[in-house]
Amino acid sequence: NLPDLKTLLERVLGGEGEIYMNYVRRIGDYHIVRVLNDDDDGVVFEAVLDNMRYSVKIFKEKRNTISSRDKALEEFSRQAIAAKAMVHPNIMDVVNYGFARDERIPYVVTKFVDGTTLDKLEECHPELSLFSKMMIFRQIADAILALQRTANSHPPVGARHILINND
Repeated sequence: NLPDLKTLLERVLGGEGEIYMNYVRRIGDYHIVRVLNDDDDGVVFEAVLDNMRYSVKIFKEKRNTISSRDKALEEFSRQAIAAKAMVHPNIMDVVNYGFARDERIPYVVTKFVDGTTLDKLEECHPELSLFSKMMIFRQIADAILALQRTANSHPPVGARHILINND
């Protein structure tokens, strides 16, 4: 039950959703197809560029002071650089990242993965065997270990941030 896009953008961008309706159609060079997820951190869209499918996440602004926004943007940049450098079969490849428009709204682009977040796995796939679940958790543990060994700064890791593909 996602809200309409104007309401969604108002929540993400601090009450100025009408002004930012162009973000519904395009973020950077990516044409927005639909909303995939909306959580406390940001909104994930399915997007296309040159007939390739991607996921684009714009991050919700934590409204405090200008200095804290600058620090948050610096942290975003550090995390995006670290994520783009990560090479692991169980970690999504960051294809691109940047700041949309003059407002410097941070976004990250990954390859599109048709899947389910870990927190919704049981609900969406109740038929999974114990063995299948253990294999998934082993892959998650390998990915988290690789992330912690190589990244000085990385995005949060939690059940809603872990995507299980539908294959």
